[in-house]
Amino acid sequence: MLGLKINLEKSKMIPVREMDNVEDLACEIGCKVGKLSSSYLGFPLGASYESVAVWDGVEERFHKKLSLWKRQHLSKGGRLTLLRNTLANLPIYFKSLFNIPRIIILTHEHADAVLGLDDMRAVQPFSPTNDISPTPVYLSQYAMESIATKFPYLVKKKLKEGQELRRVAQLDWKIIESNHEKPFVASGLQFVPLPVMHGEDYLCLGFLFGEKCKVAYISDISRFPSSTEYGEY
Repeated sequence: MLGLKINLEKSKMIPVREMDNVEDLACEIGCKVGKLSSSYLGFPLGASYESVAVWDGVEERFHKKLSLWKRQHLSKGGRLTLLRNTLANLPIYFKSLFNIPRIIILTHEHADAVLGLDDMRAVQPFSPTNDISPTPVYLSQYAMESIATKFPYLVKKKLKEGQELRRVAQLDWKIIESNHEKPFVASGLQFVPLPVMHGEDYLCLGFLFGEKCKVAYISDISRFPSSTEYGEY
């Protein structure tokens, strides 16, 4: 009724299982034969929605957008447009289908960094017996010792005799070293710890990650130690 037609020249028939006559069917319809994995509207078809690799396409799009913007001299308004509209909205389309790898990497153990750990149970699958896959948490040994004091019920797994089972966040604690020469891998991505000073004498961590384009996340910093500022990464 609307006069719309299917463009068979751009259409593909993709068999999900073994089919003996797929070529004949495609010829009868007038389209091509495709195979998995493929893509549709930017989504990879045939890939596991939980796979980290499905986000490679998102990363590639970031690189293309950034390389285009780098050719221009950006004003302050242009940089805001880049951050708010382009980079902020680009992953939303993919978030509607794919799971974002869920890990936690702590910079330090102050209240503003750790008080939300107990609330992780709100985004974890419900289990009255806490029988679920724990969320990995990467942190320094110093932060681990502090959290064990603040949140002992998140660290200790064994119940005392007569103690009632509580539904709490299930976390898998992974100790990392505060040394840029000893990176670690989380969700298939390598992170380099960057020791920085928070206040006068408190050591906090930033993190460097990325392969094609390196990104550093650093918060709560007063100054860079020379080993971090002039280190080779």
